[in-house]
Amino acid sequence: MLKTNYHTHTRYCDGAMEPKQYVEEAIKQNITILGYSAHAPVPFPCNWTLPYKSYPEYLDAILSIKTEYAGQIEIYNGLEIDYIPDLWPQIEAEINPSQLDFFIGSIHFIDCFEDGTRWSIDGSNEEFRKGWEEIFHRDSHSVVKNYFGYTRRMLKEMKPPIIGHLDKIKMQHNSNIFIPENDPVYRSELMQTLEEIAASGSIVELNTRGVYRRNEAEFYPSFWVLCEMAKMKIPVMINSDAHHPQELLLLLDDALEKLRQAGYRSTTYFSDGKWLETEI
Repeated sequence: MLKTNYHTHTRYCDGAMEPKQYVEEAIKQNITILGYSAHAPVPFPCNWTLPYKSYPEYLDAILSIKTEYAGQIEIYNGLEIDYIPDLWPQIEAEINPSQLDFFIGSIHFIDCFEDGTRWSIDGSNEEFRKGWEEIFHRDSHSVVKNYFGYTRRMLKEMKPPIIGHLDKIKMQHNSNIFIPENDPVYRSELMQTLEEIAASGSIVELNTRGVYRRNEAEFYPSFWVLCEMAKMKIPVMINSDAHHPQELLLLLDDALEKLRQAGYRSTTYFSDGKWLETEI
């Protein structure tokens, strides 16, 4: 089983340290492949994304590391790119994903407040409640439909090779204002999304960060979702969403066991320009 991680954030966005500190720790942990995935720039104020002015420097920094550590570990240059429908053409033009080795497509923002501020579903319960009340008028089903609707549009317009934390919106279930995963609308929206993922060929990451960082009960996606994915033969990879070098392999063994229980026998990885399978 190869040890890999393609979801890695450094000080260029909201991560803790320099890129070089991650690769040095990765070598210590016998990681075979490390992909860097800074939060891509967005055309509005955001304190956790890579600033546009730093984008060339980021690309050069990872390229330098790739050269310096050649023969010791495979290094790949990527981004975690937010899909925002009305802004996607602008983001795509400014980022130019074709110059990357890979990228992760994720949903963090859905809709806007009256003043134009983007509403993030990835923030505090207080921020989530504000958007739920002011934008969606306490209609949780509409929130779910928008979230997974964005994901399906992302598949068609962005065509991400990797889908980041597919059901991240469930992090707000403890806010007492949101619907549980067994709600028929939630399940219907997620299952429809899985069907489109299966047709797209995109890879879904099993993201461990919610468990080790937020003490959530389940990974992204939940076990029942992994079981459905396995039935549909949707490719999967394990990523830790590391914001610190020590997080690169956190809960890897637990994630592998969940995949086995769900029916998976292999995971997908990227190497030398190709997507390949490795047994688990």
